[in-house]
Amino acid sequence: MILAEKVLKLRKESGMSQEELAEKLNVSRQSVSKWESATAYPELNKILDLASLFGVTTDYLLKDDAEQPAYTGKEESRCRHVSLQEANEYLETKAAHVRRHAISAALFVLSPVPVVLLNGAAQAHMIPLSEDVAGGIGTVLLLLFVVIGCIVSIGAASLMKPFDYLKYDDFELEYGVEGVVKERSEAAEHRRVVFRSISISLIILSVAPLILAGVLSAPEATLIFLSGLMLILIAAAVFLSIFSSAVSAGCKTLLEESGSAESDDRAGREKSKKFYSIYWPIVVAVYLLLSFLTKQWDNTWVVWPVAALVGVGISRIWSKPGRR
Repeated sequence: MILAEKVLKLRKESGMSQEELAEKLNVSRQSVSKWESATAYPELNKILDLASLFGVTTDYLLKDDAEQPAYTGKEESRCRHVSLQEANEYLETKAAHVRRHAISAALFVLSPVPVVLLNGAAQAHMIPLSEDVAGGIGTVLLLLFVVIGCIVSIGAASLMKPFDYLKYDDFELEYGVEGVVKERSEAAEHRRVVFRSISISLIILSVAPLILAGVLSAPEATLIFLSGLMLILIAAAVFLSIFSSAVSAGCKTLLEESGSAESDDRAGREKSKKFYSIYWPIVVAVYLLLSFLTKQWDNTWVVWPVAALVGVGISRIWSKPGRR
């Protein structure tokens, strides 16, 4: 009995379809079909996976004269094996996912800037528009920023769908993959620390121009423009804070799932992701509600520095080891 016949026999005895077997082995259904029709031969690592999955010896699979299955007595392994290529694809996709979330959050923070700047320009008679018209145009642009931010955020979530098994299923890294992932994580750590430091500094310094202008009794129009500058600095800080984890987040997921770190940390970051997915839209809604009710667009900007500081604080708390 050749290997193709053995794979077909073991799969049917296990009650699995070609699709189910392909999913467990991280290959396509066409690959399984070719194995069973003897038009292709599985790679050595896939033969090892087949032996582990069906609980038989590799000798039984490889030797044509072995007619009866030689069982190892081991329980069926349900762990998915992650190759180096797959790990690299996941890390690249995760980085793109995090970057999109960073852009989305920055857009939410930037959304009031058109209102603030157009109001300031209208008050200073720098543009031939009344304050009401300038405010209306600014509000339309604000909503446009929010819509784009939501679209980018939804697109970011869809990127990770092919890798859901890394979140919900057990898996193991193939030989040598863990070392490569650790090297990438260590290489990205310095950049993460630098970006986080810049982010915190920008948030702290964002109010400095406003404080200085207030001390110097600057005109109201100047204060409004400086408010816009403050929001831009906060948006940059939020972007850098999220973007800094573009590589390390993916590396931590792979290393934790392979048993190199505590699952508590992973659970904490999952809570943080869910929180941020609704946090910034709520902040935008609160800002719009306050602004429309009070009609004081030049004062309600204070929502943004407060929201940024609160968001960073929650993120830091949830990133502590052992946090549930």
